[in-house]
Amino acid sequence: AILTNPKPPGLIDSSGTFGPFDAEDPGESPVAGSYVFQKADLSVFKSIAGILHSTGKFDGRLNQIIVDGEATVPDFRLSAVRNVVPLHTKFHAIVDGTNGDTILQPVNARLGKSDIWVQGAVERRTGESGKTVALTAIAKNAHVEDFLRLAVKGERPPIEGGIGLTVKLIVPPGKEDYARRLAVSGTFELNGGRFTSADVQAKLDDLSRRAQGKPNEATLERIPSDFAGAFDLKRGVLQLHRLLFQIAGAELEMAGTFDMENDLVDFAGPVRTQARVSQMVKSRWKRILLKPVDPIFAKDGAGALFYLQVKGTRDKPDFKIGRKAPESKK
Repeated sequence: AILTNPKPPGLIDSSGTFGPFDAEDPGESPVAGSYVFQKADLSVFKSIAGILHSTGKFDGRLNQIIVDGEATVPDFRLSAVRNVVPLHTKFHAIVDGTNGDTILQPVNARLGKSDIWVQGAVERRTGESGKTVALTAIAKNAHVEDFLRLAVKGERPPIEGGIGLTVKLIVPPGKEDYARRLAVSGTFELNGGRFTSADVQAKLDDLSRRAQGKPNEATLERIPSDFAGAFDLKRGVLQLHRLLFQIAGAELEMAGTFDMENDLVDFAGPVRTQARVSQMVKSRWKRILLKPVDPIFAKDGAGALFYLQVKGTRDKPDFKIGRKAPESKK
């Protein structure tokens, strides 16, 4: 049979067997075969885009079809961002052919160069008019640029490096845009991160040199950063509850938000440095003058303790440092 799939639109070429038909309980009717699903246009879902191609085999009963297959979207992208990141998956799924509910157990996906393990379901819940997508995704040795290239505007992602993460994703049914309905929470660890914005990386390199007490050592360039934290993403705003950020000579513990739709950042938190205040300045005379204030800033075993606030756009953030934590907005 050659069928036209309504959503996403595409052609399904399937061969196999159906029956004998169970008249008393149609869902118990056996089914088996294979399929090729071609030229499925994902843009019908509005928030995502790309042309999907899938092949697989199925076996079981109409109300519990076991499907094993592969799917490829070489031009996968989010409609609002339009950066292409190839997506390939191998999946084992259980499909209820009587209502379309699908359980994924599991999906092994590759997004760009990153491997992701996914498990969950796409099913209609009690009292809902549509289907809810509920997934758990785990990536252990992924590349953060693959995720950021997909989700953040611009030719280059804001940061590059290795990442491990655990994410829970829920998309309830509704008429609102997919990106506005999407809710994501999870934890992550990023190692050896480097910012692609020369301005941002230069400021971090300078901070690291000063924090190590080597403000004039220009050979310390492109200093890598390590991150770890917990986050929530709702209605296009990324909330970081506790971000641990480490570079050579300094440790930052920050919290705040990143408005992904408007490219706005707003973070604040304490900075602990290895060096004392007088060791961070370039001028020899200023070092001498600042010696008396070293004990004021030296706290909790740190050479100095400051409070950092980062606000502005992603490409050109404004850094402010003070002795006291910035007042929180009520």
